[in-house]
Amino acid sequence: MRVKTLVFTLMLFTSCLLAVTPTTQRPQPSQALEKQVDTLMVYRTIPQDLTPEQAALQAENMFGLSGQIQEHEGSYYLTVGNKTLIVNSVTGAIWYTDYTLLWNISVTPTLPNLDTCQGIAAEFLSTHSLLPVGAYLKDSGSTNATAQSVETEETLSKILSYSINYGVMLGSIPADGPGAEISVHIGDGGAIIGLECQWRSLERYSEFPIMPTNLLEATLEHSLHEIDEYEIESQTLVYYTEPGDVDQTYVYPAYRFEITSEMEGEEFRFTRYIPATEFSPKVEITSPTYGASFANGIAPDTISFDCQVTYGAAPYNYSWSSAETGNLATTKSFSTNALPILSRDSVIYAHTVTVTVVDANGQTCQDVVLITITPGIPTITVIIVVIATIAVIGVGGGVLLLRRRRRKLLALLFALLIVFGFTLVPTLLMTSQGTDLKGVHTPFPQGRPTPGEDNLLETGVEWLGEKDALPFSQANTHGFYDWMETEGGFDARYNLGDEAAWEVDYKHADYGGIASVRVDSVDFAYHNGHGNPNGFFFNTMHDDTFMHYSQARWGVGDLEWIALDSCEVLMFETWTGDTVFDRWGSALQGVHMILGFGTDSINQETRGGRFALFVTGISYGPFQLLPSSTVKNAWFIACSQTENSNKQAAVLYSTKADDPWNAPLDDPSNDHANGFGYFCSDPIPAKWWVWIAIQC
Repeated sequence: MRVKTLVFTLMLFTSCLLAVTPTTQRPQPSQALEKQVDTLMVYRTIPQDLTPEQAALQAENMFGLSGQIQEHEGSYYLTVGNKTLIVNSVTGAIWYTDYTLLWNISVTPTLPNLDTCQGIAAEFLSTHSLLPVGAYLKDSGSTNATAQSVETEETLSKILSYSINYGVMLGSIPADGPGAEISVHIGDGGAIIGLECQWRSLERYSEFPIMPTNLLEATLEHSLHEIDEYEIESQTLVYYTEPGDVDQTYVYPAYRFEITSEMEGEEFRFTRYIPATEFSPKVEITSPTYGASFANGIAPDTISFDCQVTYGAAPYNYSWSSAETGNLATTKSFSTNALPILSRDSVIYAHTVTVTVVDANGQTCQDVVLITITPGIPTITVIIVVIATIAVIGVGGGVLLLRRRRRKLLALLFALLIVFGFTLVPTLLMTSQGTDLKGVHTPFPQGRPTPGEDNLLETGVEWLGEKDALPFSQANTHGFYDWMETEGGFDARYNLGDEAAWEVDYKHADYGGIASVRVDSVDFAYHNGHGNPNGFFFNTMHDDTFMHYSQARWGVGDLEWIALDSCEVLMFETWTGDTVFDRWGSALQGVHMILGFGTDSINQETRGGRFALFVTGISYGPFQLLPSSTVKNAWFIACSQTENSNKQAAVLYSTKADDPWNAPLDDPSNDHANGFGYFCSDPIPAKWWVWIAIQC
């Protein structure tokens, strides 16, 4: 395994001297000035406060759309036929999609060359004043579709559209993150069939001291928690911008680290952002010790929680929570002896306790600690002690017996059973150790004991969190889980995180797994963690720390769709020449579609919730604000809203069609979630495997 390397070259450049305002010009990136500085500028966003009338005017002028604008939680929606426009009223972010042409597998377009597409995009963006000062042509991408015959391995490929992507420089430093994306999608005949413009208007706020090099290094290392060995492949100073539907008051400088690590011989990559100045607060849990254990016996151990905050702006607001049991406290420090034992299938696992700090500027930071609550003194001993205390009245020497060694309590038990008869046996049996222990918390309902289709709607999620350098996985999966339960009408069957998320949940019984009663017992599953082209990772040995594609046989039971929010799982081809069909084709045993990424991806807080929203659409009574999308389209638009343009979202599915480019209605490409439109019969036996990937 590679050793950890931290190479910090802190050549910082001068900050931007100009406020960012809309322009019709197309400036190129500023040249980096090799001048070390001690401070960097932080920018403040300028709320747009757009009205429905302004959104309607944009719809008409840009895309020729007219109709009743609908409003939901700060965004305006307009759908005309297969065309949808979404405008965020606060940030001004715009998303436009023509579903007839964008991501449509049945379309074989006539596309202009890339130079012509760049000209079309530049003219459109300039005409509608969508290019800010500092905008530059960053890259170009495409939506690709490839199909392979299951029987003959014949391969068909085509390009569905091109995307022209712009970035923004703030002085000599590039903006980064989904909020820095300005992308135009161009389809058949040069038509504009999609737009993402998530850039916010900014103004200069103030300059702040740069975080010292040694503290930056320590902050990065601490944030990786259980990732002990890693290499930093690259580090880039950027201004990080949230997705355009997220309320972001300040745009601050941060270091983007591209990191490679390894587990059980499998390599994985991920991205971590570390704030670069003292503007952003930093919190570290100082008590209890990471990985500590505490007993939950007759006198439960009291656990003291405390943390230390540096930088940012006081006063600070604190929030402590356990991923398994919810909110714990809202003070800087507190003590408790009430945390339950966590157990899954008789295996005790750790609490993930997170402290979230929000400073006076609304800036947020987090830290996490894992602690295990164990039975300590067995519950049966607790019963004995209580009896012995009572025995002071009826049995001489009871108090003295309490002070003797534990091995002598067994003699006391025998004596007491003689004194009281065996009337206490039922009580002792009811409180014996195992998953029935008093105080044991089981965080999910049991899945069906047998596989197979049913008429219920169910969903389940699993995730690896901040201890694995994925700070937003819990919120991300919960966004999907909660929305599908409350708005989608799905039964929320299981929610398993960190040490409760197990590889066997995805593994077929032929390989020792329990997929039939976990992932294959629900209709819609969502997983968020590290991944690579061969599978995805866990941090426990149940049975393994890596779910390999060769052990997946999904859809034998109830599973229809599974989202793998993990890097590179659906990469088209590995360096060894193994295609996505070679790797994951055998997993398609009735599951309608696997959704994931063909490249690495950013750990995002809002993707799961956005995905679920587009799956179900938004309706109030008879009023439909946003139609439900196909599962495929919902994934693509959620990823395009939450990723950088150099990332690739992908889907893989089977089809029974003779021609994958002209599939019938009964095909996964037309799937909606249960209850939200048509969804196909299980696509078996498959004639073709189909892979579609978009530039986000």
